[in-house]
Amino acid sequence: MSAWWKSLFGGGKSDRFGERPDDWEETTEREEEWEEELQNKPTMDGLKQILEEINQETVTEVIRIKVKPFVQGLPTESNFGGVPYIPHGGTIPTTKDGRQLMFLAQINCAELPANNLYPAKGILQFWGFNDDLFGADLDNGLADETKRVLYYPVVEECLSEEEVKRIYDPQGDMDELYSPMKKGMPFGLTFTLEKEGLSAGDYRFEPLFLEKWNRKYPAFKANSIFDDVIPDEFGDYIYDENFSSGHKIGGYPFFTQTDPREYGNKEYTTLLLQIDSDFNKEYEIMWGDVGVANFFATPRQLKMLDFSGVLYTWDCG
Repeated sequence: MSAWWKSLFGGGKSDRFGERPDDWEETTEREEEWEEELQNKPTMDGLKQILEEINQETVTEVIRIKVKPFVQGLPTESNFGGVPYIPHGGTIPTTKDGRQLMFLAQINCAELPANNLYPAKGILQFWGFNDDLFGADLDNGLADETKRVLYYPVVEECLSEEEVKRIYDPQGDMDELYSPMKKGMPFGLTFTLEKEGLSAGDYRFEPLFLEKWNRKYPAFKANSIFDDVIPDEFGDYIYDENFSSGHKIGGYPFFTQTDPREYGNKEYTTLLLQIDSDFNKEYEIMWGDVGVANFFATPRQLKMLDFSGVLYTWDCG
């Protein structure tokens, strides 16, 4: 029994004025429950338990991608910033007024480890545009005017590297080529299949985390991961341990700012491709100020293998 309760009711069977109040036992029970909840203070072990629950509930496939700079493979091979696959009779994608798009990446599905993310065969290409936003439309990330995702279900005879270079001119009449591939092109790619749980940057993470936190620590109810009742070191740990950066296919995205799907386009749940900033003395991929780019598709787009109107977004710090 607390000192407050004793000062008010004396700690005996009757209150200070005679008989106990009718709700004396109920009030005492609530007070004891509250004191028990207060004693159940948040701990790092408790936080780790919550994060492990989220990981187990949301685990999914992810294909990690590593880049190999200065690797000029065949036009049919997976690469970043190299020579795109253009079948005989094919053309470079353009804007409505005929300006060429800028090749970013292509994935030859047959080179991937067995997975449930991409089709088993064919080539998926990602194109941007030669401007300071690399073709991203900040008002409508679904627009295809200055970005394109193309799927070739059958890999046929194609233009050679020399033939592609003769027709490919994304710089056009611009003074320079604005590309995130700064140094080390072309990049060959290697793939590794892994598993990962929901990343802290995904808009679905915070509601799920708060539901579990508030159930586990009802006396320390939080409305945000940045709420004062959650210690700063806990918040740091959450983002350090659920950091989903790097180049990859599938899994959950990384953002340097916020998930744009929080405000719309929530049906775009599949991460088609994430290209991160990546650099050392030998090579450099850079999205603005150390940013990251993401392409998202809906389950229907994947089922139909129709990648018109995918969501393209990138941000930086």
